[in-house]
Amino acid sequence: MNCVICNQPIPEERLAAVPDATHCVRCLAAAGDAPRLRGVMVYDQKTGGRIEVASPEAFQRLRETPAVIEERLSRL
Repeated sequence: MNCVICNQPIPEERLAAVPDATHCVRCLAAAGDAPRLRGVMVYDQKTGGRIEVASPEAFQRLRETPAVIEERLSRL
């Protein structure tokens, strides 16, 4: 698949991460209007963790969650 702006091939790695990508990373960065995503390590298995990709809003909620839990526990 090629980028809709520059018509250069979109790398396989990008298509594996974002299957419906229509822009290459260079054109997407040049546009500047795409929100950045962040990864969060989730340790929900005994053998190891996994990374979940989160939007900026979801990432902020995830960062606040431990503080909220700690505050609630301190009230007990």
